[in-house]
Amino acid sequence: MNFAICESGWQLWDAYSKYYAKAGGVLVAQAASRTMNPSLPQKIVDQALERDPAAAGAEYLAQFRSDVETFVQIEAINACTVEGRLELPPITGVSYTAFVDPSGGSKDAFTMSIAHLENGLVVVDAMRAIKPPFSPALVVDEFCELLKNYRIREVIGDRYGGEFPRELFRKAGINYKLSDRNKSEIYRDLLPMLNSDRVELPDNKQLRAELLGLERRTARGGRDSIDHAPGQHDDLVNAVGGAIVNANKPRQTIFIARAGNDSTDMVKHFAFSEPPFEMALMSR
Repeated sequence: MNFAICESGWQLWDAYSKYYAKAGGVLVAQAASRTMNPSLPQKIVDQALERDPAAAGAEYLAQFRSDVETFVQIEAINACTVEGRLELPPITGVSYTAFVDPSGGSKDAFTMSIAHLENGLVVVDAMRAIKPPFSPALVVDEFCELLKNYRIREVIGDRYGGEFPRELFRKAGINYKLSDRNKSEIYRDLLPMLNSDRVELPDNKQLRAELLGLERRTARGGRDSIDHAPGQHDDLVNAVGGAIVNANKPRQTIFIARAGNDSTDMVKHFAFSEPPFEMALMSR
């Protein structure tokens, strides 16, 4: 007899769908906590149900949550993953985008990803995930060397740590730009790209597991949020998703008309919004 033991929600649902109440060699049991453990006080269950019925139903009554659903389907991830690909070298003439998810070095991983847009397809070229413990300053130095190899002078990241990570990147010659999206918004914009096969992902087990571990949760007010499951991590997929979404932004071409031999005054009148952008110089 085999038992289906699962570490995450999508694995549990997959095992339940395949084996529950079906003949075969795998046993899947579904029973409330007090059925399995009568010594559990009913008062604890009742108090939990009063605080949060959905969470308590999953915790004590063996009910699958209706307010939480798997965010990315495994079929979409498989379609976007390039089998055997780990990393791509920098290519001359290609404009790259980088996103970083900083960490203080004690709990979460410090991650970064690099991507580029190619004929409407976003390709993830490289990614790094440094697990704690580590020195944030040393990790930033390592990341900045990689960024410079891809001719990247600006990295996008969240507001974690205030000025601290931004200062570390600036000291290493890389500008740190604050992301205009929070984590949940990044995942929201990433999903249609994955579902339409407009992304090339490296063949990486950690990235795959973190993508499958994302959950869409609906709060009591009806607002959706996307995050990792309790006890799980999404450090790498946050960096990869941020790089993909930002690399997919439309490229801007800035035309500068040359006035005589010096176009400096003309340049001052142009407002550059955000990279990536191209510059074209016109003579007249």
